[in-house]
Amino acid sequence: MGRLQEFWSMFLTSLNPTRYHRLEPTLSKSLFYFVSMVFMVFLLTSILYIPSLLTLPSYVQKELNKFDSLQISLDYKLKEPIVVPKNNPLIVIDVIDNPKPVQEGIIIITGNELYYQPYPYAQRRVIRNDDNLLQKGNELSGLFGMLAVITAPVIFVAGFLYFFLKYIVIILIASVIGYLLARIAHFGIEYQDMFRVGLHASTAMVVIGLLTRPFIPTTGYLEYIVFMIIFLLGTLKMGDFEEVVHKKGNTHHEHEQYRR
Repeated sequence: MGRLQEFWSMFLTSLNPTRYHRLEPTLSKSLFYFVSMVFMVFLLTSILYIPSLLTLPSYVQKELNKFDSLQISLDYKLKEPIVVPKNNPLIVIDVIDNPKPVQEGIIIITGNELYYQPYPYAQRRVIRNDDNLLQKGNELSGLFGMLAVITAPVIFVAGFLYFFLKYIVIILIASVIGYLLARIAHFGIEYQDMFRVGLHASTAMVVIGLLTRPFIPTTGYLEYIVFMIIFLLGTLKMGDFEEVVHKKGNTHHEHEQYRR
């Protein structure tokens, strides 16, 4: 409970750059906060996408109605069945004339048929190679919905890593450019503090960029503009226009004492 309160307190402080001087002067805590914040916001965004996932089968069926005709023909050869994963398989591709065909698996692809089980203990549905797919709208929409559920964990991890890397790169670029400009302007702030400001200033950017996705296709440059405003205000709060005396072995505490 203490960690949750600490995170929430840091979250609210990160949205108010005038209070950045109250942030704990440790880079490790700022990094931990940033990773936790991106994860929590991305998790909440994923939950908000669930209604769209539930309506995916009906959406697919609606889109299939745009075709006049639809048939798919595949040409492939296998040496032995493909089973993913090996134990308790989800997907099985067995197009070989096997006297003992594989019966396990949520999705089973044979030479002429595709079988799938939409939910546990349900009867398998079949789509044959020569079927007109437009007449199999219910089967196809159910298949797409089931595939979305199966791949959801992989999509979640990949999506989290994508947005984490995206935002950390933006923070690195902003902090490096900001630090160089601060040196030119004789503005007293260490790079570690500049980077910490970027980590916390990204909170509003992440919230705007992710939580609006289930409802709004794009926010344009709004998230980046808000980030730059908070980043600038936070930097001004963390530093001053006095020269910083750089001494070997100076600690962050000594630097704060000098600025005061």
